[in-house]
Amino acid sequence: ILKIKKIVKEYGYSEKHICFGQITDVLNKSNLIISEYSTALLESVLFKIPTILFNINKFKNYPNYFEDYNVVKIVNNDIDLRKEVINLLSNEYNNENRDKFLNDIFNNFESNASQKIMDLLV
Repeated sequence: ILKIKKIVKEYGYSEKHICFGQITDVLNKSNLIISEYSTALLESVLFKIPTILFNINKFKNYPNYFEDYNVVKIVNNDIDLRKEVINLLSNEYNNENRDKFLNDIFNNFESNASQKIMDLLV
């Protein structure tokens, strides 16, 4: 949280732009989501919001579905985070990958579809 507060201030915003409420409240107010690995990533994809996985802890044991479908941008440091924030806020959000991601994960009745959903939620 301290690193996020610092970055928010560096961009000239106040801490009031950081929301500590329910995830749906955050998503309804957001033009962009920045998160460590959590269900917020999946929920932001469902809400059609550009999303960045800020993997500052170099977490490696998360499912690669977001990467495989390119529905979440993944950055590992604050320099790349700055670049990706500017990129996502200045370009139109592309739903093509999102639709394929959701169709393959949620609408696919193959034997491991439920496992993929659980991977994303755990």
